[in-house]
Amino acid sequence: MPTVNLRQLFLVRVTLCGLRLNKLPLTVPLFCALLLTSSAAQAQSVQWADRIVAFSSQANKNAYSARQALGAPNKLPGAGDCGCAWSPARVDTEWGADPNKPEYLKVGFAKPERVRQILLAENFRPGSVRRVWIYDAANTELLVYERPDKAPPPPPARLFSVEIDRSPFKVSALKVELDPEAERSPPQLDAVGIADHNKPVVIDVPQAKNYPVFGYAADLGPALNSPYAELLPRFSPDGQTLYFDRKDHPENYGGFINDDIWLSTSDGAGGWQPAQVAPAPLNNAYHNYVCGVSTDGVLTLYGQYSFEGIPMPGLSQSFRYQNQWAFPMNLNVRELYNASPYAEYFISDDRRTLVMSIEALDTEGGKDLYISFSEDQINWSKPMNLGGRVNSGGNEMSPWLSPDGKTLLFSSDAHNGYGEQDVLVSFRGGTAWTDWSAPQNLGPRVNTPAWESHYVPDPKGHYGYFARAADELGNTDLYRIALREDLKEEAPAAEETVAADYPFEGRFLLFGYVLDGSNGRSLNATLEFRVATDSTRRVSLESLNSQYKLRIDDAVDYDVVVRSEGYPPLRTRLRIDEVGNTGVRRRDFKLYPAGFEPPQRGPMTLEPGETFRLRTLLFRVNSPVISRESFPELARLAEALQANPGVRIQVEGHTNSNCDKRFCDRLSESRARSVAQFLLDKGIAKDRIAWAGYGKDKPVADNDTEEGRRLNQRVDIRVE
Repeated sequence: MPTVNLRQLFLVRVTLCGLRLNKLPLTVPLFCALLLTSSAAQAQSVQWADRIVAFSSQANKNAYSARQALGAPNKLPGAGDCGCAWSPARVDTEWGADPNKPEYLKVGFAKPERVRQILLAENFRPGSVRRVWIYDAANTELLVYERPDKAPPPPPARLFSVEIDRSPFKVSALKVELDPEAERSPPQLDAVGIADHNKPVVIDVPQAKNYPVFGYAADLGPALNSPYAELLPRFSPDGQTLYFDRKDHPENYGGFINDDIWLSTSDGAGGWQPAQVAPAPLNNAYHNYVCGVSTDGVLTLYGQYSFEGIPMPGLSQSFRYQNQWAFPMNLNVRELYNASPYAEYFISDDRRTLVMSIEALDTEGGKDLYISFSEDQINWSKPMNLGGRVNSGGNEMSPWLSPDGKTLLFSSDAHNGYGEQDVLVSFRGGTAWTDWSAPQNLGPRVNTPAWESHYVPDPKGHYGYFARAADELGNTDLYRIALREDLKEEAPAAEETVAADYPFEGRFLLFGYVLDGSNGRSLNATLEFRVATDSTRRVSLESLNSQYKLRIDDAVDYDVVVRSEGYPPLRTRLRIDEVGNTGVRRRDFKLYPAGFEPPQRGPMTLEPGETFRLRTLLFRVNSPVISRESFPELARLAEALQANPGVRIQVEGHTNSNCDKRFCDRLSESRARSVAQFLLDKGIAKDRIAWAGYGKDKPVADNDTEEGRRLNQRVDIRVE
């Protein structure tokens, strides 16, 4: 490959352009703050990459894949993790374990041109760009950027601009190399662009012009909001009763770790009576929330109910009978499949149109929006994807559809927003259910750099109700904003302008789970965090089978001890600079049962005729999506197959007996197929891999015990 010495040709100037999300201005020369979206970038003649030439790895084939870096930015100016950006995924080692193998992405451009500026949209873990090369049509390579030894800390998100005097050739491709860092999640690139000018790229978030809101969003107060999380508001047809979801409250039916339906009635003066938990059978020991209330008072509920108390995915309906709620009747949505542990549903007032946020087989990225129809209000059509205008590589969630089917409100972590999740609106132009306008943002009066979602207007069209992250633990409260100017709320006394600053200044929330490393189940555990340099500074937490949460204020190391009954304690050191220094960061801890053999690191042997279990293979709940921590063992299997080219294998999926046969058969087969696809992606020939799902037909232990069910939920490899 021809190469050119940069220093012999021209001087490179580097400018860091990032979104200012905190109150600390950047004062370093050549660094500036920008606000980024897509439309104005086109007006300023920015050419965004339109094809992938090569890449080192990708975290997924849809969300976080290399193709997510094509086109204009999707996440910025919002900061944070998003499936709408490229994320590398090291599967042969832990991320960043080998600094000699940096991650890279090479992209191409439709119209080669001489450039004066290179634009890299960094939405997550900015500052990881190590080198940048440009290429002409003959693949002549020119290094145009190499990160200096010392650089100022970047903001939470930025548009990184490399300015050059002018490239000596027309640029047809560009390569970005990222710097791996131990114990950190992979950085992400939202977009890659080139420009024939060095003017700052200043762009606004696309604002909703045909869906105005007025005044300021008001917290609905202690009658509805609590120290716990409130979300998913739904109204009765007359607007006099408000149902919502409250998470993890001690009064919830399932105890401290689930979602339950709560309700409040109007106080007659524009406010609400203190909320109360809804009775059984609406609430049970599992997750419950209201998806919609029909004009005849029927509640559509999340989940399918059974007298045996076994939770199942799907929907059900209940109605009032003799002054009490009838036991919910399950609905039948044809071929409903959701790979995500989360889902949101909205049902129309006449119970004939259902909009849902799920991760199906044809999903664009994370969760997408789908629609389903019914003639009899019991049986529903196969969900249909609403298309690429509203769905992105990120997560679209919490839909609401107007009675005429023309206005769609939802939230997304993509589509150029202000924060983690923003509320958006889109309008249907024709009769096709994929004919939606480009989503527009409800603006900074609703959306902040934090998290907003679950928007729904009240039946009278007076206010829009939604959930907003209210504290540093990620708990949400219910808010409302006026949809008529004469009803607008005045600005809160404590603030003069709409919130526009990043809420975690100089500190962040650390959260995570304590897991059984042999099966991925969450555990009751006690965690002790002790400052490594001062043993008197310590804090003890309990995971309570859910998240532990700890606010971090200091850049210090912690010695952590994790204990759970029946497991040897785990002692480890947590380096805060490895976890992150802004916003919210996750760190899980794994305990292994006594005598459990941890995953091996050496070569895997394959003996013809043997069958063995992939012991560290984990999936999302009721999903074929492989957990990232399982990648190293799968990579060892791929290496063993590459080293033994004459060996064939069959991947065999199995489940326990908790679900019905049809669901178990589909889940086991799809999980086996996911493992096979991983191996195919690693270059193993298709004729060497077969897969099959046996559901719950071949147990190896007693399904009546928890340990037996754990052993039965497995993927075996049969060597031929």
